[in-house]
Amino acid sequence: MDKNGQRQQLSRTENSQQRHRNEILVDAAGCIAGRMCSHVSKLLLKGNRVTIVNSEKAMLSGNRYKTIDLYKEFLEI
Repeated sequence: MDKNGQRQQLSRTENSQQRHRNEILVDAAGCIAGRMCSHVSKLLLKGNRVTIVNSEKAMLSGNRYKTIDLYKEFLEI
């Protein structure tokens, strides 16, 4: 019984290590925010751990004034 218990515990440890091996670092500088988010969400659904750096340098696409109006509306609520 001890051998079986130890084997199960080792397999659990190996599974947890495999989960944490898929750590991905994403540099958001120069990326379009919406497209980057869709790629990151797919990586997260696959079980990867994702870290995003330089998120303040990500770009927004679309009409500039419409985007600003949406942010103003969001901040007022």
